[in-house]
Amino acid sequence: MAQDRTFVIDGFAFHTLQDARDAQKEAEGVEYLKEKIAGQDPEKVLELYHKMLDEQVFSTPVGLMFERDLSEDLRNLPELAEYEIRPVDVYPVVPENITEKERDRLQKEHAKENRTKDNRIRFSVILNIVLVALVIGMFFIVSTSNNVNIINYENALIDKYEDWQNALEAREAELDAREEAYNGQN
Repeated sequence: MAQDRTFVIDGFAFHTLQDARDAQKEAEGVEYLKEKIAGQDPEKVLELYHKMLDEQVFSTPVGLMFERDLSEDLRNLPELAEYEIRPVDVYPVVPENITEKERDRLQKEHAKENRTKDNRIRFSVILNIVLVALVIGMFFIVSTSNNVNIINYENALIDKYEDWQNALEAREAELDAREEAYNGQN
């Protein structure tokens, strides 16, 4: 019969005493935070907002509405960019009156989602390691090869012109020697 009672906190109707107590605690926390952030620097308020989201401080509609209202207030401030303000995260609430079988099913689904996320992260890390290794390998090949490339083209060009200059000087010396020999014969 206790479940037929309705508890109203900040305009929200709660059907269990525990939910109403949780909402009342959050309502008190909301009032405290409103006093604390009044007149604060927008950057500090944004930092507090992100900390609330990260730590999942609120879970009832009372707290989530406060987070949503705070995010709207932050969006309206010209000092802050839209992309800096994260949306409010809503986490699923597992009812207390579900069967053990249903609870196990929900836990398995949640575990499967976590494994999928872990697999994606693992794949991403492995792929990044492989790509870094490929880039390192490419730099190694480029630095050790004798072919002209973007890294050693200047040295190759200088060497080519030095070889031409040496060849021209050798030919010039040979021509000078022939000319002297010819002039010496006349």
